[in-house]
Amino acid sequence: MELLHVDQMVKRQTVLGLDTTASDEITISDDFIANKTAMAVYKAATSAIAGDIQFDLTFLPVSRMFVNTEELQKQIWARIQGDFPDEPIMWDAVARRPWNEVDVSLLTEDQVMQLENATHMLYTEAISKLPSADMYEKMIGWCLERLQQLGEVTQSASRRSLMLQRLLDVLQLAVDNKCITMSSYKLYVTLLLDIGKTSQALHVAEAASWQHPDCMELWQIRMSSPMATSEEKVKWMESAIEKVSNEVTQSSLPCNKSIVLSGPLGTTWRSNK
Repeated sequence: MELLHVDQMVKRQTVLGLDTTASDEITISDDFIANKTAMAVYKAATSAIAGDIQFDLTFLPVSRMFVNTEELQKQIWARIQGDFPDEPIMWDAVARRPWNEVDVSLLTEDQVMQLENATHMLYTEAISKLPSADMYEKMIGWCLERLQQLGEVTQSASRRSLMLQRLLDVLQLAVDNKCITMSSYKLYVTLLLDIGKTSQALHVAEAASWQHPDCMELWQIRMSSPMATSEEKVKWMESAIEKVSNEVTQSSLPCNKSIVLSGPLGTTWRSNK
């Protein structure tokens, strides 16, 4: 409400040609016009609801909608970075900040590439300081989003290729550092298959299926590989059944074996026998 009121007052002055210092026309506190009242409201709100970075972040898109909020935004960013240095959400927000504050469509291709490089460097710093699955997911998510956006807005195969390689690199780094989730494993395998790296995809799927034995999609990828022998596929099928069975009681083993064999994995297995 404070931001909206200031915005309306400033616009009124502009339309009427009023001088904010002319007391005979209108008297408005300089502090008010500078949104210091809004700053006080922000500080009071975040003090009352302390330790919630998502709550702090909600003030940023709102403040960007109004005039004279540059100083307020600086204070919000300073608080977020100072209070939440070990939060992946903070690093993700900082890395994405330039993309939210500029109109990318107005930038030259070189400027966009510089922005991409700067963002990539920030995420690289983030996963170095916070080597966690959550932080890697944030970087992977941005790389994937940017790759998809490039497919829509540019005809440059080299730029898409660079972003794809960056995505593959961070996925492999997540694997190496044991900071990869099941969804990212599946993304990695899918990307490798899409670019024809079948052998590497099979290797990644093998590692993923042992780490996430309950993910039938990963086992199915291994089973459908034309590079695997029939003996290997039979062995993998037995391993999949054993892995699933180990998650339940022995009395339900026949039932779970039946579920595996009747599902997509079983269909793949039978078609490759």
